Amino acid sequence: MTDALLTEETISEENMKITIVYYKAPWCSECQRDDLKRCIEQLQTRWIYACFEWDIVVQETREEKPGAFPRIEFIRNGENVQNLCGSEQILQGLEMAMDIWCDM
Repeated sequence: MTDALLTEETISEENMKITIVYYKAPWCSECQRDDLKRCIEQLQTRWIYACFEWDIVVQETREEKPGAFPRIEFIRNGENVQNLCGSEQILQGLEMAMDIWCDM
């Protein structure tokens, strides 16, 4: 019975995990903003024990992954469930989005 509970608990925890994919690029001026860098670093530190796993993707060339930069994608169970595009949207909405997804 303990193994069954452990398995259900492990599956439940895996379903709760959110991967935050942060796309940035050295050629992107918005990605270099000090306030954006500080915001990302603070939130990574503040939420270190939460259900989030960070994946930072640095795009060296524009051809690697099309789309807006900087960009944050929330991935749950392999599905993209939310996007934040551009430094202003990230600065204004990232902490709130993390708070909402952590409670789900």
